[in-house]
Amino acid sequence: MDPNFQDEDSGETPLTLAAKVDDADMLLALYNGGAHLDFRAKDGATALHKATVRGGFKSVEKVFQLGGSPDMRDSDGTAAKLTWLEGCSLLAPTGTRYLIDTTQDVSV
Repeated sequence: MDPNFQDEDSGETPLTLAAKVDDADMLLALYNGGAHLDFRAKDGATALHKATVRGGFKSVEKVFQLGGSPDMRDSDGTAAKLTWLEGCSLLAPTGTRYLIDTTQDVSV
């Protein structure tokens, strides 16, 4: 299976689907199998975008650990880190630690 396959209809990739369902183990397996962390779905969203929209704390943490970029922008021009910040009321301590450690400046 190509870990960077993109479905023609939905535009989803295996990595974005794993992020949407907050499956950190699958994210790691796909990454180890050659999936590009910042590969975009049809809507321009990366796995990190998908995880932040869904509140997938385990997936957000795993993508950060693997080196995913919080600065990648989706087709609307929104950086994943801003999508995450919009949900600050849901932010878990682990997510906060990785967001701060990974980004020097959260302004865009």
